[in-house]
Amino acid sequence: MFLHASQQIERQNKRFSLLLLEHGETYLEDFGVNYFPYGCSDEEAVRKSIRGRLKLCSHSILLDPQDMAYPILKFSFKKCLKVDRWAASLMSPIKGDIMVLVATEYVRMKPDNLVRPYEFVKLPSPMEFRFAPNYVSLAEVLTKTKRLFTTWQLPPRQIPAAIDAICTEFQQTITFNTAWLEELSEKILFESVANMVLPLVSNPGRVLLTNKRVYFQPFNNVDSDPVQKYRLRDITRVVPRRYLLRSTGIELFHEGEYRLYLAFASKQKRDEFNALLRQQPELQLQCEDQVNVMLSWQCGALSTFDYLMYLNSMADRSINDLAQYPVFPWVIADTSSATLDLTDPKSFRDLSKPIGALNEERLAAFQTRYREMPDPKFLYGTHYSTPGYVLFYTIRSAPEYALCLQNGKYDHADRLFTSVAETWSNVLNGAADVKELIPEFYMPGGEFLLNSLGLDLGTCQDGAKVGNVALPPWASSAADFTRKCREALESEYVSANIHQWIDLIFGYKQLGPEAVRANNLFYHLTYEGAVDLEKITDPAERQAYEAQILEFGQTPKQLFTLPHPARRLGMAMPMSPLPAASPAPQEDVPAAPLRDSVASPAPAAAAAASSVPPMGWAGLSRLQCVTSVKAHRAPITAMTVDAASKIIYTVSKDSVLKLHSLETDSQLHSATVGSLALSSCVPVSTGKIVVLGSWDNSVYAYSIEYGRVIDSWMAHDDAVSTTYLSGNLLFTASWDSTIKVWNYDSAGNRCRDDQCLYELNEHDGEVKCLAVHEGTRLFASGGADGKVVVFSLDTYDVVHQFSAHEQAVTGICFSMDGRRLASCSEDGFLRVFDVELRQQVFVTDALGPLECVQYDGQFVVGGSKSGTLCVWDLVGNQCLFKETRHTGPVTCLYVSADGRSVVTASDDKTYAVWRVQ
Repeated sequence: MFLHASQQIERQNKRFSLLLLEHGETYLEDFGVNYFPYGCSDEEAVRKSIRGRLKLCSHSILLDPQDMAYPILKFSFKKCLKVDRWAASLMSPIKGDIMVLVATEYVRMKPDNLVRPYEFVKLPSPMEFRFAPNYVSLAEVLTKTKRLFTTWQLPPRQIPAAIDAICTEFQQTITFNTAWLEELSEKILFESVANMVLPLVSNPGRVLLTNKRVYFQPFNNVDSDPVQKYRLRDITRVVPRRYLLRSTGIELFHEGEYRLYLAFASKQKRDEFNALLRQQPELQLQCEDQVNVMLSWQCGALSTFDYLMYLNSMADRSINDLAQYPVFPWVIADTSSATLDLTDPKSFRDLSKPIGALNEERLAAFQTRYREMPDPKFLYGTHYSTPGYVLFYTIRSAPEYALCLQNGKYDHADRLFTSVAETWSNVLNGAADVKELIPEFYMPGGEFLLNSLGLDLGTCQDGAKVGNVALPPWASSAADFTRKCREALESEYVSANIHQWIDLIFGYKQLGPEAVRANNLFYHLTYEGAVDLEKITDPAERQAYEAQILEFGQTPKQLFTLPHPARRLGMAMPMSPLPAASPAPQEDVPAAPLRDSVASPAPAAAAAASSVPPMGWAGLSRLQCVTSVKAHRAPITAMTVDAASKIIYTVSKDSVLKLHSLETDSQLHSATVGSLALSSCVPVSTGKIVVLGSWDNSVYAYSIEYGRVIDSWMAHDDAVSTTYLSGNLLFTASWDSTIKVWNYDSAGNRCRDDQCLYELNEHDGEVKCLAVHEGTRLFASGGADGKVVVFSLDTYDVVHQFSAHEQAVTGICFSMDGRRLASCSEDGFLRVFDVELRQQVFVTDALGPLECVQYDGQFVVGGSKSGTLCVWDLVGNQCLFKETRHTGPVTCLYVSADGRSVVTASDDKTYAVWRVQ
């Protein structure tokens, strides 16, 4: 993974790379030169002259010899005493225009193009280094070099601003070469300066957006391609990012997982580019908003590895940014046994605690220091994820990055990653070691554990030479080690507990009092919002903060402020890696932080929540319409099916209530009730009474046995839109924007105006639909205002409001366990909300307005305005069934509990019976 991210550096097929520069240093341009070696006579220098490229950078100048047997020579301007024209003696064989650089120290890098620690050469006395430009005037080379050299002689606090000015001036002279456009018909929509972000480094350039492509033209020639081109139709994902604690980054995922990570100068520029990019018809992004990731993980359709990668991506973690590299948990605590027992809880780390709290004695020392320190306080002065920790683990596979981070040197051999067991022991007991793991520990291969490059990483104090990482006895090879780590990550123990680790890293225990209670508080600069770099105008101060951010690491963006739900055990645990284009968040469809409290569910609800919903609805993909009956002379407005008696109740705009046999399709009863359209029908448990809602603002109790209305009352100031009966409580909703709760005497079949218990006014227009879940003691309403409101059945207080749709909500339904709520709308979107987390977890374009919906927790059945019946599998993220049987909108539907039968009713005056074949 990490090596994949670095391909854009390594593909250059050159020895020189940005990794050879200091943090914050910019490569400007280069010149062809002949270099005359120092320390020998002029005659010998001429014979030994070396042809190469002189790389002019903001902090230094480097000689990259054409012959790779010679090392790269780097001269820091801080170590130079003079840059000038060389005054040759008349007798010297070195002729022509020569630039001389006088230095007291230089660095030798990559002799024979081998990656090894840099050699810092301190000269006994200042020495002259002479360069003869080829195909460019000495005046040009000397002017640019001397300007940078002179800048580094300024007082230290003035240098960053002066260097920034030089770089900006240089960049302004470079315009985008439109000759690089692929097609003459391309229209330029956006142009700006941005940095291409790569692991540990960034490269400035000019970004161009056309109606066909994204172009990036670096300001230098470090890349073999002068312009990088990305066809919009090949871009699969666009993800806004936070870079160096500023919302200025954006990452484009190209076909085949190729990534372009850009950081703009400001959030405004980033947002402008993002908005214009998304408006282009050529851009066909994956339907990421259709992936109900949390639900898929809970149900076992998504592996824990894939889910953690998804959460990392949501939290701005990217493999292109080592300061925000994906973080994974230590899972296995047993590093000494010959056999790893994944059924034994003792084999695992306690996932409810951060690394720093696993050792109680060490935690007590942290807490004592915490109580005694001034604000801002912290428990841990080091972080669980930093660039240094990423490279600690990957030094064998990415040595050049380790050298870049550590100023050209490997760390002391005793501090390197030499043993899994020793590292785990230090994580548990070390005074300042609280690091977690990286994804590579759970990916196939384990190459990062092997010293395949034959690097000389030094010798430990015990005389052992550092080679491959020592593995636990239960691992026969590096590949076997990562395979068993992955098995542990997907094990039943981790599945049952990983949500607690998510709470610490991405969730509600990450910040504030909960973080303190969980012993999960880190240095304040690691948190988002700790410092506003946008307001820091002093380049030196900003550079200092950026260096601290890189050193201390960055805490992921907080995703949840309520406890994360646990995984449902007993489901299949997939082991396959993510596909090439895995789901990732987008800024326009965020998983918003959840900031309100929610009442704890009743015991019955908790039991329901922990159970696995029936999967019988999976057979709905094999539905077949077995009968269609014209039941009314006007559009059917509501339908109810009594499964016990197998009777279909329907009402319509013709004011008629009808009963049909579900088995024989014969009409059993017909009655006209009131003078206006009937809108709803609810049979009382005895089946002898039907409660009806009417457009005449009234509610009627109609006796099937006596064939007459036995009670009625004026319920609302406008038409009754729907009704629901729960025990002795009757819920009515109306076009007058209210919901009323009545005390209904089902025994006496009586209800009066003065028996209205509650009147709820949470909608700004018609209330269109109701849903009740008695197990969780919740009910919900959907309105013409696009809102879905969830209420408590115990207190009738609002639990939460979802701004669910842009148009009227036409149908809502709780899942069987009551934890989720599906809604459909005239806007053509089907959405699912997690009631506990108060978060949208699924959305799909239903390709047309929906009128009604039923939902079991995994499968959604919907009836559309076009007369189509559709079935979606939310976990599999696919439409399983779609058939048009009605000539008018499907206004209501029923699904049997076993998922074997469906009944639909329509504006076309008919109802249809469907059965699984």
